[in-house]
Amino acid sequence: MKLFKQLVIAVLLTVVPLAIFEGIHLNLQSYSIYYASNLPRCEGQHPEWIMLEENLEYVPHPDTDIYTYDYDGHGIVYRDTTDEYFTTIAHFSGDSNPISYVYKMNQNERYIFDKNFKLIYGKINSDSIDLDTVDEEEILSNLEEFLEPIIDVQFEPEVNLQPLFNYLNNDLVEDIVK
Repeated sequence: MKLFKQLVIAVLLTVVPLAIFEGIHLNLQSYSIYYASNLPRCEGQHPEWIMLEENLEYVPHPDTDIYTYDYDGHGIVYRDTTDEYFTTIAHFSGDSNPISYVYKMNQNERYIFDKNFKLIYGKINSDSIDLDTVDEEEILSNLEEFLEPIIDVQFEPEVNLQPLFNYLNNDLVEDIVK
């Protein structure tokens, strides 16, 4: 009987903390867009877009047939009524900024942004374009319009872990505030 009690206590001391940890982890993923939307930020920063891409599989999606999602590898959001999509690309060349964000605006135009959503590359058809000739604000506005229905369905969690999210994503907060 004593061995049974020790076994039950050992199992509880193992399972309960794991369950709590998993619940916290799931909360942080599922509500990451909500938390990111409440981060302090400078003009033009979009941490909720970053969290959408990182946690696409876990966040709520709008109840519509307009969007499809690809969770294999990097998450991709497609708008089925147009040729638009949003995703990330990883750079493995030792680049100091290993992630970039790709927005394919239509069948012919593709734009790549750095982690602060500054335009770093543009392509129309198969030709690179001079970034000085591009209206970056218009492209970002189109991207915002594209992602807005997904961002809008996010809601406040019953257990709000905003301070923990801010702490765990301190690098994101520092990059935004700088």
